[in-house]
Amino acid sequence: MKKILTVGLMLLVVFMISSSGYCQDTPAQKTAPDMQSVVEKAKATSKWEYSVNFAGKKVSGYTEYHIVYPTIYYVYPGEGHSILAFPADGYHVEIAGQLTARLTNKDKMIFEVAFGKTITKPEEAMVDSDYIYVSYFAPPIWVYSATKSEVKYSDYDLRLSAGYPFWLNKQLKMTVLLGFQTIHKNYDVMGLSGWWEWPYDYNHMYDPLDNSVKVGTYKVDYHQLMTGLIFETIPKNGLSLYLKTCYLPYVKATDFDDHIFRNKNMSTDASGNGYQVEGRIKIQAHRFTSGAELNWGGGYSMLRIKATGSQIQRWYGDDPASEDFDDTGSVSPPIDNTLKLRQNNIIAFIEYKL
Repeated sequence: MKKILTVGLMLLVVFMISSSGYCQDTPAQKTAPDMQSVVEKAKATSKWEYSVNFAGKKVSGYTEYHIVYPTIYYVYPGEGHSILAFPADGYHVEIAGQLTARLTNKDKMIFEVAFGKTITKPEEAMVDSDYIYVSYFAPPIWVYSATKSEVKYSDYDLRLSAGYPFWLNKQLKMTVLLGFQTIHKNYDVMGLSGWWEWPYDYNHMYDPLDNSVKVGTYKVDYHQLMTGLIFETIPKNGLSLYLKTCYLPYVKATDFDDHIFRNKNMSTDASGNGYQVEGRIKIQAHRFTSGAELNWGGGYSMLRIKATGSQIQRWYGDDPASEDFDDTGSVSPPIDNTLKLRQNNIIAFIEYKL
């Protein structure tokens, strides 16, 4: 994270210096507030400014949960692990509206609301892996089950933020950011194929289930507070750079997983943190006589979230996996669980600014 921020800031500084043509013999330049006044005078004196941004994103990544529980293999104590990863790849569209309120001649506040949704089906599969860790064994990890399924996927994300911009110098503006973001993902798990073995004998293949058969459902929500900084350069020949870095100091994550064929569901309540980084290059396509601008460009962003908590499993019917016991009505003790969200986005956008 620190390396990414350092590289991003170095690029902005290089751009700033090369654009300004600075040298020791350069006469005194206007101060940042003076420069801001020049920029303001070039625009209409309206108290409000508006912009609308339409973005398309090629998303790759996944959301997963990883439970860990104590187990005994023969007489050896160990840990049981189960990891379920759900794909989050596809083409994503987002619309963002921004309102800039002029407080004084020098002070502004920027408010933004954004909504996004994935419009295509994931190409990657949902995977479920189970293994046991026993320190007495060599190697200590024994994978005893692995399956994959296709998914039907829907999602949305909503972002609200407020920022206070100020000039660091005549070329570089920084905005202090505070906001809230919610991300919702919903899956229907279709079909199943894979294998299992127990105990250390040979592989057993699961009877494959057709992709028209729903074997489970999963939904997960991430709600997070955002704090961050945005760095923007003044356009040079219609070109400007943008870097946003956000730390997510508090993330609330909940999920619900229904294993239909096992007559049980699992729910998790977790908390954690994360971070976001986004870089863009913006090009001015046209400037209207009214002062409005049409811009376009591209960029890259990444999101990482990790939250830990406890999962509770509940059986609403008899589980076929336990042949000699009727599980109906059973409830498990809390099980350690870690939820993760990892996304990478390639961005193309167009912006209209009044």
